[in-house]
Amino acid sequence: MELEAEPETGTGDVFRRQAWMEWTDPAVVEASIRWKEKAAVHHAELTNKLVSKAGLFEGAKVLDLASGTGEPPLTIASIIGPSGKIVASEISEALVDQIRRRTTLAGIPNLEVIQAEASALPFPDDSFDVVTCRLGVMYFAPVQSALAEIRRVLKPGGRVALLAWGMPEQGSYYASCIFPFLMRSGISPPPADAPTPLRFSPPGSLTAELQKAGFEQVSETREVASLTWPGPPEELWRYLYETATPLRDVFDSLSTAEFKEAYAEAMALLGPLFDGKETVVTAEVVVGWSLGPLVEQARRE
Repeated sequence: MELEAEPETGTGDVFRRQAWMEWTDPAVVEASIRWKEKAAVHHAELTNKLVSKAGLFEGAKVLDLASGTGEPPLTIASIIGPSGKIVASEISEALVDQIRRRTTLAGIPNLEVIQAEASALPFPDDSFDVVTCRLGVMYFAPVQSALAEIRRVLKPGGRVALLAWGMPEQGSYYASCIFPFLMRSGISPPPADAPTPLRFSPPGSLTAELQKAGFEQVSETREVASLTWPGPPEELWRYLYETATPLRDVFDSLSTAEFKEAYAEAMALLGPLFDGKETVVTAEVVVGWSLGPLVEQARRE
Protein backbone atom coordinates (compact mmCIF):
# COMPACT_ATOMS: atom_id res chain seq x y z
CA MET A 1 0.00 0.00 0.00
CA GLU A 2 1.27 3.47 -0.86
CA LEU A 3 1.95 5.76 2.07
CA GLU A 4 -0.37 8.75 2.13
CA ALA A 5 0.69 12.35 2.56
CA GLU A 6 -1.00 14.17 5.43
CA PRO A 7 -3.37 17.11 4.80
CA GLU A 8 -1.69 20.41 3.97
CA THR A 9 -1.42 22.91 6.82
CA GLY A 10 1.14 25.40 5.51
CA THR A 11 3.77 26.13 2.89
CA GLY A 12 6.00 23.29 4.06
CA ASP A 13 3.14 20.82 3.75
CA VAL A 14 2.31 22.12 0.27
CA PHE A 15 5.92 21.49 -0.77
CA ARG A 16 5.82 18.07 0.89
CA ARG A 17 2.71 17.06 -1.05
CA GLN A 18 4.23 18.44 -4.25
CA ALA A 19 7.34 16.31 -3.84
CA TRP A 20 5.26 13.32 -2.79
CA MET A 21 3.00 13.47 -5.84
CA GLU A 22 5.94 13.96 -8.19
CA TRP A 23 7.94 10.99 -6.96
CA THR A 24 5.08 8.52 -6.53
CA ASP A 25 3.51 9.29 -9.92
CA PRO A 26 2.95 5.83 -11.51
CA ALA A 27 4.30 6.99 -14.88
CA VAL A 28 7.50 8.31 -13.28
CA VAL A 29 7.95 5.14 -11.21
CA GLU A 30 7.38 2.95 -14.28
CA ALA A 31 9.92 4.95 -16.28
CA SER A 32 12.47 4.79 -13.45
CA ILE A 33 12.17 1.01 -13.39
CA ARG A 34 12.33 0.72 -17.18
CA TRP A 35 15.50 2.82 -17.39
CA LYS A 36 17.16 1.42 -14.24
CA GLU A 37 20.11 -0.36 -15.88
CA LYS A 38 21.19 2.61 -17.99
CA ALA A 39 20.46 5.04 -15.15
CA ALA A 40 22.85 3.07 -12.92
CA VAL A 41 25.62 3.66 -15.45
CA HIS A 42 24.58 7.30 -15.85
CA HIS A 43 24.82 7.97 -12.11
CA ALA A 44 27.74 5.65 -11.29
CA GLU A 45 30.21 8.48 -10.72
CA LEU A 46 27.70 10.22 -8.44
CA THR A 47 27.38 7.04 -6.39
CA ASN A 48 31.17 6.84 -6.11
CA LYS A 49 31.44 10.47 -5.00
CA LEU A 50 28.78 9.91 -2.34
CA VAL A 51 30.27 6.72 -0.88
CA SER A 52 33.75 8.28 -0.86
CA LYS A 53 32.48 10.80 1.71
CA ALA A 54 30.26 8.40 3.64
CA GLY A 55 33.10 6.81 5.61
CA LEU A 56 31.82 3.29 5.00
CA PHE A 57 33.59 0.43 6.73
CA GLU A 58 33.18 -3.32 6.95
CA GLY A 59 30.40 -4.18 9.36
CA ALA A 60 28.76 -0.74 9.24
CA LYS A 61 25.02 -0.34 9.65
CA VAL A 62 23.82 2.09 6.98
CA LEU A 63 20.51 3.73 6.06
CA ASP A 64 20.03 5.07 2.53
CA LEU A 65 17.16 7.45 1.83
CA ALA A 66 15.30 7.91 -1.48
CA SER A 67 16.93 4.77 -2.85
CA GLY A 68 15.17 4.81 -6.23
CA THR A 69 15.52 1.47 -8.01
CA GLY A 70 18.40 0.24 -5.84
CA GLU A 71 21.44 2.46 -6.14
CA PRO A 72 23.45 3.34 -4.14
CA PRO A 73 22.33 0.60 -1.67
CA LEU A 74 23.55 -2.22 -3.94
CA THR A 75 26.99 -0.62 -4.11
CA ILE A 76 27.03 0.10 -0.38
CA ALA A 77 26.18 -3.54 0.40
CA SER A 78 29.32 -4.67 -1.42
CA ILE A 79 31.50 -2.23 0.55
CA ILE A 80 30.27 -2.97 4.08
CA GLY A 81 30.38 -6.73 3.54
CA PRO A 82 28.23 -9.52 4.97
CA SER A 83 28.86 -8.40 8.55
CA GLY A 84 27.31 -5.01 7.77
CA LYS A 85 23.73 -4.06 6.98
CA ILE A 86 22.22 -1.56 4.56
CA VAL A 87 18.59 -0.47 4.79
CA ALA A 88 17.19 1.07 1.60
CA SER A 89 14.11 3.28 1.90
CA GLU A 90 11.62 4.68 -0.59
CA ILE A 91 8.17 6.29 -0.42
CA SER A 92 6.91 4.43 -3.50
CA GLU A 93 5.62 0.91 -2.93
CA ALA A 94 6.47 -0.04 -6.52
CA LEU A 95 10.08 1.06 -6.09
CA VAL A 96 10.34 -0.79 -2.78
CA ASP A 97 9.18 -3.95 -4.57
CA GLN A 98 11.67 -3.31 -7.38
CA ILE A 99 14.61 -3.02 -4.97
CA ARG A 100 13.52 -6.20 -3.18
CA ARG A 101 13.43 -8.10 -6.47
CA ARG A 102 16.89 -6.84 -7.45
CA THR A 103 18.22 -7.73 -4.00
CA THR A 104 16.84 -11.26 -4.25
CA LEU A 105 18.19 -11.78 -7.77
CA ALA A 106 21.61 -10.50 -6.74
CA GLY A 107 21.63 -12.72 -3.65
CA ILE A 108 22.44 -9.90 -1.22
CA PRO A 109 21.47 -11.00 2.31
CA ASN A 110 22.53 -7.81 4.10
CA LEU A 111 20.19 -5.42 2.25
CA GLU A 112 16.78 -4.68 3.76
CA VAL A 113 14.16 -2.56 2.00
CA ILE A 114 11.44 -0.50 3.69
CA GLN A 115 8.76 1.97 2.66
CA ALA A 116 9.31 5.16 4.65
CA GLU A 117 9.45 8.92 4.42
CA ALA A 118 12.61 10.76 5.49
CA SER A 119 10.70 12.92 7.96
CA ALA A 120 9.16 9.90 9.74
CA LEU A 121 11.74 7.12 9.98
CA PRO A 122 10.51 3.92 11.69
CA PHE A 123 13.69 3.26 13.67
CA PRO A 124 14.78 3.70 17.29
CA ASP A 125 17.25 6.40 18.23
CA ASP A 126 20.94 5.66 17.59
CA SER A 127 20.31 2.90 15.04
CA PHE A 128 22.84 3.59 12.26
CA ASP A 129 26.53 4.33 11.80
CA VAL A 130 25.94 6.14 8.50
CA VAL A 131 22.98 7.71 6.66
CA THR A 132 23.31 8.43 2.94
CA CYS A 133 21.16 9.98 0.23
CA ARG A 134 21.96 10.50 -3.46
CA LEU A 135 19.89 13.15 -5.27
CA GLY A 136 17.05 13.02 -2.77
CA VAL A 137 17.77 15.65 -0.12
CA MET A 138 16.58 18.43 -2.47
CA TYR A 139 13.04 17.04 -2.24
CA PHE A 140 12.83 16.62 1.54
CA ALA A 141 9.96 18.82 2.70
CA PRO A 142 10.36 20.30 5.18
CA VAL A 143 14.08 19.63 5.04
CA GLN A 144 14.69 20.32 8.74
CA SER A 145 12.18 17.65 9.76
CA ALA A 146 14.04 15.09 7.66
CA LEU A 147 17.46 16.17 8.94
CA ALA A 148 16.19 15.97 12.52
CA GLU A 149 15.09 12.38 11.88
CA ILE A 150 18.45 11.55 10.32
CA ARG A 151 20.24 12.95 13.36
CA ARG A 152 17.93 11.01 15.67
CA VAL A 153 18.56 7.61 14.07
CA LEU A 154 22.33 8.15 13.77
CA LYS A 155 24.50 6.79 16.54
CA PRO A 156 26.46 9.45 18.46
CA GLY A 157 29.45 10.24 16.26
CA GLY A 158 27.83 8.69 13.19
CA ARG A 159 28.10 10.26 9.75
CA VAL A 160 25.59 11.65 7.27
CA ALA A 161 26.51 12.10 3.59
CA LEU A 162 24.09 13.80 1.18
CA LEU A 163 24.61 14.43 -2.55
CA ALA A 164 22.72 17.09 -4.52
CA TRP A 165 23.06 18.98 -7.79
CA GLY A 166 25.46 21.94 -7.75
CA MET A 167 25.53 25.12 -9.83
CA PRO A 168 23.86 24.51 -13.21
CA GLU A 169 26.36 26.72 -15.06
CA GLN A 170 29.11 24.22 -14.28
CA GLY A 171 29.24 21.43 -16.85
CA SER A 172 27.31 20.58 -19.99
CA TYR A 173 24.27 18.75 -18.59
CA TYR A 174 21.99 21.67 -17.81
CA ALA A 175 23.32 23.76 -20.70
CA SER A 176 22.45 21.10 -23.25
CA CYS A 177 19.45 19.22 -21.84
CA ILE A 178 17.54 21.85 -19.88
CA PHE A 179 18.54 25.45 -20.63
CA PRO A 180 17.21 25.44 -24.24
CA PHE A 181 13.74 24.71 -22.83
CA LEU A 182 14.03 26.84 -19.70
CA MET A 183 15.03 29.95 -21.64
CA ARG A 184 11.90 29.68 -23.76
CA SER A 185 9.49 28.79 -20.96
CA GLY A 186 9.04 32.11 -19.18
CA ILE A 187 8.45 30.22 -15.92
CA SER A 188 9.39 32.21 -12.82
CA PRO A 189 12.04 30.74 -10.49
CA PRO A 190 10.53 28.77 -7.58
CA PRO A 191 10.95 29.86 -3.94
CA ALA A 192 14.41 29.11 -2.56
CA ASP A 193 13.06 26.47 -0.17
CA ALA A 194 10.89 24.69 -2.76
CA PRO A 195 11.72 21.00 -3.41
CA THR A 196 13.46 21.45 -6.76
CA PRO A 197 16.61 19.91 -8.30
CA LEU A 198 18.71 23.05 -7.69
CA ARG A 199 17.59 23.67 -4.12
CA PHE A 200 21.12 23.23 -2.76
CA SER A 201 23.06 24.53 -5.74
CA PRO A 202 24.17 27.81 -4.01
CA PRO A 203 27.52 27.28 -2.26
CA GLY A 204 27.15 26.68 1.46
CA SER A 205 23.39 26.09 1.38
CA LEU A 206 23.55 22.37 2.15
CA THR A 207 26.03 22.73 5.00
CA ALA A 208 23.95 25.58 6.40
CA GLU A 209 20.94 23.27 6.67
CA LEU A 210 23.06 20.55 8.29
CA GLN A 211 24.40 23.00 10.86
CA LYS A 212 20.92 24.33 11.52
CA ALA A 213 19.81 20.77 12.26
CA GLY A 214 22.56 20.42 14.87
CA PHE A 215 25.19 18.49 12.94
CA GLU A 216 28.75 19.39 13.90
CA GLN A 217 31.99 19.38 11.90
CA VAL A 218 30.15 19.57 8.59
CA SER A 219 31.89 19.97 5.25
CA GLU A 220 30.84 20.46 1.66
CA THR A 221 32.69 19.55 -1.53
CA ARG A 222 31.81 20.55 -5.08
CA GLU A 223 33.06 18.68 -8.11
CA VAL A 224 32.13 18.42 -11.76
CA ALA A 225 31.14 14.82 -12.44
CA SER A 226 30.83 12.92 -15.70
CA LEU A 227 27.42 11.39 -16.36
CA THR A 228 27.82 8.69 -19.00
CA TRP A 229 24.66 7.64 -20.80
CA PRO A 230 25.09 4.30 -22.66
CA GLY A 231 23.15 5.43 -25.71
CA PRO A 232 22.44 8.36 -28.06
CA PRO A 233 21.45 11.91 -27.04
CA GLU A 234 17.80 11.37 -27.99
CA GLU A 235 17.57 8.51 -25.50
CA LEU A 236 19.26 10.50 -22.74
CA TRP A 237 16.81 13.34 -23.19
CA ARG A 238 13.82 10.95 -23.20
CA TYR A 239 15.05 9.46 -19.93
CA LEU A 240 15.33 12.95 -18.44
CA TYR A 241 11.84 13.91 -19.58
CA GLU A 242 10.23 10.75 -18.25
CA THR A 243 11.93 10.66 -14.85
CA ALA A 244 12.88 14.25 -13.89
CA THR A 245 9.34 15.15 -12.96
CA PRO A 246 10.16 18.53 -11.31
CA LEU A 247 11.26 19.75 -14.76
CA ARG A 248 8.17 18.53 -16.59
CA ASP A 249 6.37 21.87 -16.24
CA VAL A 250 9.25 23.57 -18.03
CA PHE A 251 9.19 21.14 -20.94
CA ASP A 252 5.40 21.05 -21.24
CA SER A 253 4.96 24.82 -21.01
CA LEU A 254 6.29 25.37 -24.52
CA SER A 255 4.21 25.60 -27.66
CA THR A 256 4.79 22.95 -30.31
CA ALA A 257 6.99 25.32 -32.30
CA GLU A 258 8.97 26.39 -29.22
CA PHE A 259 9.47 22.79 -28.15
CA LYS A 260 10.75 21.74 -31.57
CA GLU A 261 13.14 24.68 -31.58
CA ALA A 262 14.41 23.92 -28.07
CA TYR A 263 14.74 20.21 -28.79
CA ALA A 264 16.73 20.89 -31.96
CA GLU A 265 19.06 23.15 -29.98
CA ALA A 266 19.48 20.50 -27.28
CA MET A 267 20.34 17.82 -29.85
CA ALA A 268 22.82 20.15 -31.56
CA LEU A 269 24.58 20.69 -28.23
CA LEU A 270 24.50 17.01 -27.27
CA GLY A 271 25.59 15.70 -30.66
CA PRO A 272 29.33 16.37 -30.19
CA LEU A 273 29.16 14.60 -26.80
CA PHE A 274 28.09 11.30 -28.43
CA ASP A 275 30.88 8.99 -29.61
CA GLY A 276 28.61 6.51 -31.35
CA LYS A 277 28.08 4.45 -28.19
CA GLU A 278 27.86 6.80 -25.22
CA THR A 279 26.71 10.35 -24.54
CA VAL A 280 28.85 11.93 -21.83
CA VAL A 281 27.62 15.10 -20.14
CA THR A 282 29.04 16.80 -17.07
CA ALA A 283 27.42 18.45 -14.05
CA GLU A 284 28.51 19.92 -10.75
CA VAL A 285 27.44 17.99 -7.68
CA VAL A 286 27.72 18.93 -4.03
CA VAL A 287 28.26 16.47 -1.18
CA GLY A 288 27.55 17.65 2.34
CA TRP A 289 28.68 15.46 5.22
CA SER A 290 29.42 15.44 8.93
CA LEU A 291 32.82 14.26 10.10
CA GLY A 292 31.50 11.47 12.32
CA PRO A 293 34.21 10.55 14.89
CA LEU A 294 32.60 7.14 15.47
CA VAL A 295 33.00 6.35 11.78
CA GLU A 296 36.58 7.59 11.66
CA GLN A 297 37.53 5.40 14.62
CA ALA A 298 35.84 2.33 13.10
CA ARG A 299 37.64 2.84 9.78
CA ARG A 300 41.02 2.96 11.53
CA GLU A 301 40.42 -0.26 13.46
